[in-house]
Amino acid sequence: MRATVFHYLVCKSVRQRRSRLLEKGIMKINVEIDCTPEEARTLFGLPDVKPLQETLMAQIEARTTKMLAAMEPEALFKMWLPAGMQGLEEWQKFVWSIFSRAAAAAGNEAKGS
Repeated sequence: MRATVFHYLVCKSVRQRRSRLLEKGIMKINVEIDCTPEEARTLFGLPDVKPLQETLMAQIEARTTKMLAAMEPEALFKMWLPAGMQGLEEWQKFVWSIFSRAAAAAGNEAKGS
């Protein structure tokens, strides 16, 4: 219901404005221009940004390609494997040292009794 009331008020306002303009003898004129975007930019005096856009798109493409290359499974595997293998080797050394100490302590107790 609110939308209907709003629509009614907007239409009423437009009709009132149009009638005031017609009473004053003011005419509304529409001009249609059929042109390409380049011609429109030239017509309105806007700068040509095509070289800038091409440069930026080339940079974005290079960055995206670089990031995608880093996300390849082989590159990820090479990046993660050395750290993972080093951690595994350290864990094995830690566990081996615990068992070695336990075995040495058990051997010392066996010799002592």
